[in-house]
Amino acid sequence: MDTPSDSRRSLPSKDSAIGFAAARRSSPSIANEATSDHQRLMDRLQIYELVELKVSGDGPLGQGIANAVGLALAEKHLAARYNKPDAEIVDHYTYCIIGDGCQMEGISNEACSLAGHWGLEKLIAFYDDNHISIDGDTEIAFTENVDKRFEALGWHIIWVKNGNTGYDEIRDAIKEAKTVTDKPTLIKVTTTIGFGSPNKANSYSVHGAALGAKEVDATRQNLGWPFEPFHVPDEVKKHWSRHTPDGAALEAEWNAKFSAYESKYPEDAAELKSIVTGVFPAGWEKALPELAGLPTMELIHKDGTHPTNTFIC
Repeated sequence: MDTPSDSRRSLPSKDSAIGFAAARRSSPSIANEATSDHQRLMDRLQIYELVELKVSGDGPLGQGIANAVGLALAEKHLAARYNKPDAEIVDHYTYCIIGDGCQMEGISNEACSLAGHWGLEKLIAFYDDNHISIDGDTEIAFTENVDKRFEALGWHIIWVKNGNTGYDEIRDAIKEAKTVTDKPTLIKVTTTIGFGSPNKANSYSVHGAALGAKEVDATRQNLGWPFEPFHVPDEVKKHWSRHTPDGAALEAEWNAKFSAYESKYPEDAAELKSIVTGVFPAGWEKALPELAGLPTMELIHKDGTHPTNTFIC
């Protein structure tokens, strides 16, 4: 999923290193600022062990929703391929959170267009509609009607007006989304960024940045939260732990269902296991077409199909 981040948070590259060097030569103050930003980024990546890895949740904006579309498509494909009239073993939803910055990116629009075209009804995206980007209020550069755009893309739209404390509204929105059987759903949740912060709420200064110790204390007082940092009250623990038995029961139910499926449809079950575990079946390479050395136009017409019906890897 998409997390509140901006496209400038990608991993350092050779080009960025050259840029730092050029800045250092031209202006010591710019160089110091750039080096400081670079070090903060590296420290952050070290915390999440991402120095050698790029993941969608900490990469360019729009990647999370694009991945979510792919996951929802995979669910629909696997369900069509492996479900049987008497055995529905693939039947899950894909959830994603996207923000204003994600909505500005071209990739998010392209992916969501495909989701609407494919009718991915088990895709539910929560749009954190807080009207704040890393540069300030979205009035600066992003004033389009997101609802109408997604409606045009073939999505079902639900608006939760109180995303700060409207928990029942959010639950009802999810229930409504699950009744839609022919299109994905965008749940627009209007929120206040930095909710509860006396001095930084609804401002870009809290976008992707820590509140700071003083503001954290002020926010605790403002929200009536007297507990120490990272303390989880017993009442909260009891509330979430009551779901553990439910989850275990659902897992046991699905395992029993798949066991019965495996007995009745052993070949399909083995194939699905192979896909899930990433272990290719023996002789898989023999299924690949012989395409080496062919010109592009001959390649795409080799089997007599239209180019749009042929995949080239």
